[in-house]
Amino acid sequence: MNKKSVFFLVGVSISFLSHFAIAQTEITSNELIKHLEFLASDNMQGRFPGTTQCKEAGKYIAAQFKRSGIKPLSSSYFQPFDINLKFKVGKNNCLSVGPSSLSFEKDYLPLAFSANGTVEGNVVFVGYGFKTDADTLRINDYAGLDLKGKWVLVLKGLPDALAAKQLLKEQSIDYTKAKQAEHMGAAGVLFVSGLKSNEKDELTHMRPRKDKSLGIPVIHIKRTVANQLLSSTGKTIEQLEKEYASTDNKSLNLNKPLTASVDLELESVKTNNIVGVIEGIDPVLKAEYIVLGAHYDHLGHGGYQTGSKKPDTSAIHNGADDNASGTAALLSIGRKLAVNRQLLKRSVILIAIGAEEEGLLGSDYFVNHPPVPLNTIKGMVNMDMVGRLDSSRNVYVGGAGTFPDGVALLKSIAAQTDLHANVFEGGVGGSDHVSFYNKNIPVLGIHTGGHPQYHTPEDDIQLINKKGIQAVADFICKAMIALVNLDQPIVFNKPKD
Repeated sequence: MNKKSVFFLVGVSISFLSHFAIAQTEITSNELIKHLEFLASDNMQGRFPGTTQCKEAGKYIAAQFKRSGIKPLSSSYFQPFDINLKFKVGKNNCLSVGPSSLSFEKDYLPLAFSANGTVEGNVVFVGYGFKTDADTLRINDYAGLDLKGKWVLVLKGLPDALAAKQLLKEQSIDYTKAKQAEHMGAAGVLFVSGLKSNEKDELTHMRPRKDKSLGIPVIHIKRTVANQLLSSTGKTIEQLEKEYASTDNKSLNLNKPLTASVDLELESVKTNNIVGVIEGIDPVLKAEYIVLGAHYDHLGHGGYQTGSKKPDTSAIHNGADDNASGTAALLSIGRKLAVNRQLLKRSVILIAIGAEEEGLLGSDYFVNHPPVPLNTIKGMVNMDMVGRLDSSRNVYVGGAGTFPDGVALLKSIAAQTDLHANVFEGGVGGSDHVSFYNKNIPVLGIHTGGHPQYHTPEDDIQLINKKGIQAVADFICKAMIALVNLDQPIVFNKPKD
């Protein structure tokens, strides 16, 4: 059978199944808004992981699963896990350049993967801090250096001239650069942002991540501090950013003593993924699973360790779009799929994911502690910010190239709606589906686009497009029904960038 025939049959099947499902139980905007009114209310205090309110949100989700006939995947709906939520700042943090003492948070901040301890030594500027000897690209910013007892000063990111080099993209993240510096013998790392990479010179705030702490202090400093270190060279960091746009520049010994102490203590809390299952009816395919997920946590009251875009404002961040909208869609789509279980060949796992905002921690925990064999999970559809459909009715679908004919399939589903679906072969993005993608599981990441209220206290339910979220949920439900009922095997493809 040729591809056109396959998609004709898929399209007919989707149309029939969708019509049949809607005849049984529609997803309504009233239902979605009811969920949003609970999850994004001030009573939930921003659903920060580990808080009483986040636990109440989890209980609400589990109760809705039970009410819809969605069974626990294991003995309970709750999959608990520990997270390093924030840092307790000790008394011994300090940084001085010669006789000048600098201010914590104003002039510098340790990075989340920094080791505790004190280092006193001179500083060496090493450009962007790359070292690679791949056949297609050879760079060594550490050539000829003895870094014992010394700090290295490293520009964050990568220069425009090398932006297209995939190998350097992977090496340009702070953690990888700092690990390389440690490997080269540096006693500590000072990161600085160039003018082009961070015009406002905002410091990277200390948010605990999955990365294992390194064995040396790692600190992000302001450009004013870097320029103080560079004073003997007659250069500024802004000038060096331009000069080091190519790979032919040499390191600079700054002959400036710098002393810094890092004193941080991780604070750990418990939170949960909430996981349910709808068993498929096909005797063979029901042993395979398609995951439908959305994270339910948000930023609490904001602050400097939360990812808020207004970190100096202490106010409830309700996260109506991010991501009460995705969680509401999860509950409504889950109910519809459960009522129409007789339509589902494969089984469906529904997961309300915890601690996404802290670095995809809930989804990472799930794929590393799967309640079912990981090779039986054939796909993951993630909903993150699906509540702000714009006037052009744009919905964005990333990762459609991670399984065969995915782009054509999603476009055929979208053609049955009044949505303008932007379907991307790659574009996997940065939400919870990435954890599944990294395990070679096909994924779709679906959202309605960014907006100025992202990660601010203004992301409230009043701005949700009530009819729009219903249309997006219907589209995602159609996509789930199509995936669950595909006759051909669902296998992982690594799409082009």
